[in-house]
Amino acid sequence: MAAKTSAAELLSRMSGKKKLEPSARDVLLEHAAASEDLARCKASRGTSEAEKAANQKKINAAWGAQIQWEDKYKFSSGDKFRQPPELPVVEHGALVDLFEASAGYRWKDRFGWCGRLATPSRLGLDHFSMHCAFWHGIEVEATKPTPTNPKIRGFISAVMLKGNDLEGFIPPTMSNLPLLCSLNLSGNHLEGPIPPHLFQSLRFLEICDLSKNMLSGPVPALYAEGSLLRELDLHSNELEGTVPPAIGVCEHLVLLDLSMNQLQGKVPSTLAGCTCLRTLSLHTNQMSGEIPEALGACTTLKHLDLSVNGFTGTLDPWLSTLPLLETLNFSRNGFEGRLPRELGHCEKMNTLYGYRNKLSGELPDEICDLSKLKFLNLSHNHFEGRPPADMAQLTNIQVMLTHGNNLICPLPEGLGKLSKLVDMSLVNSSTSADLFANRRFVRKNFERVHQAGPANGMNNTFSPG
Repeated sequence: MAAKTSAAELLSRMSGKKKLEPSARDVLLEHAAASEDLARCKASRGTSEAEKAANQKKINAAWGAQIQWEDKYKFSSGDKFRQPPELPVVEHGALVDLFEASAGYRWKDRFGWCGRLATPSRLGLDHFSMHCAFWHGIEVEATKPTPTNPKIRGFISAVMLKGNDLEGFIPPTMSNLPLLCSLNLSGNHLEGPIPPHLFQSLRFLEICDLSKNMLSGPVPALYAEGSLLRELDLHSNELEGTVPPAIGVCEHLVLLDLSMNQLQGKVPSTLAGCTCLRTLSLHTNQMSGEIPEALGACTTLKHLDLSVNGFTGTLDPWLSTLPLLETLNFSRNGFEGRLPRELGHCEKMNTLYGYRNKLSGELPDEICDLSKLKFLNLSHNHFEGRPPADMAQLTNIQVMLTHGNNLICPLPEGLGKLSKLVDMSLVNSSTSADLFANRRFVRKNFERVHQAGPANGMNNTFSPG
């Protein structure tokens, strides 16, 4: 696919500092028009010798023009022009169907998809007549010749139309791209269901991003045998139903984002089969039930977001076996029980959000072992006792919120040394709490705030150590 002309290039041309030369895209259009003209000339056969001779002159001229534009392509792009391999008609048709189903004539960039009218100074070009390899957002690869099949054929390997103002729906014929590896239609205005057999037909699909649309209906069934899927991102749609249990067959899956939909039901225990999973995001759905213990088998998880659902049960034992976690958010659910001490083994954790649950017991001292922790919010639970004494060891902490619990003074010493801290609220007002309990502190006012009144003398001083 030809690169777009840069803004600097356009300004240089407009200012007259650079000779107005055709861009790589301009050259491709002219080359396609010359190729189409050559095909028409070859198809035209004269009856008399004079007509044949005249037609041969046209063929020679069209051939010469084609070669000329190939030479100019190298000058404009710095790359040698290579004729793309022949594509199956059915794959070309699938792309045409996508264009027509998603109001292609209103796309932000439709280079190569649309033709142009002929003028006295240039040849015309029919819609969809340029090779798909030069269409905006399309990547074409070639098969390798074999002794049994020596002919090289092309196939669509990627459809990348992110944020291109697609409106309408995804046509079922997208299943006719059997060797497609990457599909990105995110950030558009697509509606309706995802074609039910799409994922099952695209058995070589590795990356699928349909996020930030208005897609509805269930999450389609996935290819069941030897799936190569690595990233499935469907967040910010209107999908319903449940997380398909067959997701567990995707043993290469690294990212699964189904957040901000209307999914219901439980987290499937088959997720244990996703042994390479690093990011799991299910936040802002209507899911419920207990988290299966099998989730603890996803030991490669780095980012886990279960927030804003209706999950219940305890955080043990599934959370105790995820040592690589960097971000964990299970806020706004109904989790009960204790906060696992094993969280202290997550040496790379920088974000821990668990506010507005029903967690109880004491805050484990092991939280203070999370040296990279930046954001801590365990507010509005049922924790009791005093905050861990060594919280001043969290030298990277920026936000520390544990209010809305039953924690009591005195607060830990040395909090004034936390130079990166900008927001803190640890305990609630009560007879044993400080007067400023519900106040949020900003850094510029933080270092010299002292507690007075009923809490005076309870080691509640926010000064350096």
